[in-house]
Amino acid sequence: MPYLTIEVDIARPRAEVLAWWTGFPQDYTATDRREQPHRIKVVKREPDRLEVLTWWRGLLGVEVMVPEVFHLKPNGDFDVDVTLPLGLAQHDRFTFTAQGNTTHLHVELDLSARNALGTLARPAYALYGRRQYPITFQTAARLCERDAPRVGG
Repeated sequence: MPYLTIEVDIARPRAEVLAWWTGFPQDYTATDRREQPHRIKVVKREPDRLEVLTWWRGLLGVEVMVPEVFHLKPNGDFDVDVTLPLGLAQHDRFTFTAQGNTTHLHVELDLSARNALGTLARPAYALYGRRQYPITFQTAARLCERDAPRVGG
């Protein structure tokens, strides 16, 4: 059972949204301060798997490096396994549904503890996630609308 489900509409065709969400270069640095993560470095790229290191701006300006593994599905959707600090792990399921020239994004986030520290940190992080992730994904949707590459005709 996910601890959080997010629904966001993105005013771009599905192919363009997918290209923006997973088609970043080997070492990407954002130019827009709103973008989280603000840096993405590809460690390994395979047809069905993408391993990246991401850098996030945390509380009080602390930068946090987070390893993420994208499990790419044949239809373009994907899951992401995130190794969070404080002994936490997050599993995100991304589903992108075309609705004309708009794409509906459905994300389910599961949060688990990797150790005793994670068991202690999980309730506070879940509260943080419920507050912050809807804002993060809304911001990502607006940036995607602005920056996604044009695909096709």
